[in-house]
Amino acid sequence: MSSERRQVWGLRVLSLAIAIALWFVLSYEQRETRSEKIMEASVTYMRPDGVVILDPVQRVEVILSGPQDSVNQVGPQDVGVQVDLRQARPGAVNVNLSADDVRLPPGLRVDRIRPNSLLLTLDPQTTRRLPVEPQLVGEPAAGAFVGDVVTLPAEVTVTGPESQLVTLDAVQTAPVSLDGHAISFDEVVAVVLPDILAVSEIEPPRVTVRVPLQVTVPTDGAGGNATPQRSGGSSRP
Repeated sequence: MSSERRQVWGLRVLSLAIAIALWFVLSYEQRETRSEKIMEASVTYMRPDGVVILDPVQRVEVILSGPQDSVNQVGPQDVGVQVDLRQARPGAVNVNLSADDVRLPPGLRVDRIRPNSLLLTLDPQTTRRLPVEPQLVGEPAAGAFVGDVVTLPAEVTVTGPESQLVTLDAVQTAPVSLDGHAISFDEVVAVVLPDILAVSEIEPPRVTVRVPLQVTVPTDGAGGNATPQRSGGSSRP
């Protein structure tokens, strides 16, 4: 091979090497361009058995960073915060959040968490049996009036925070409308708990409200005395 041809091939090889080097540098810089993003992350709790968290914090902000492509692709479903309370005791608990508590896709890091601490209250869970009070609304048909209303069953079992359940003397049903009713009737409705309860379970969650309706009928003509009479309807227990 002549020296001229060797020179041409050398220039070609050098040009190729320079092109590869430029591509690698540009590609590397693009991959290493870092970006920051603020994500709203849901908070889950691992808690001891028999303990309820009052007013738990549901979401926090996580400021994360990493390669721009990875940051652009991350979504709310990819970021979460898990708080371990399994060794905590009932009462006020202050939890400091760190990057170790955050679930992230590989290649990303946590720069900050807002707030970075949570003040929580843990309450023992307890169970009580409470009477059910029927909640009646509206008015029955003209001439009818309500007798002694009962619920079946008369009591339900409620499970929830001890400090809140001790304040309850009874629970109510969802509203039962009397509008337009002229005869006795039964209605199955949900048991409703006060908004103060942070966590609760009811058994059974629904009860039957039995509403006896009575009508006034004359006994001795138009001008005589009237006596109440129970109207027909659902069977009695």
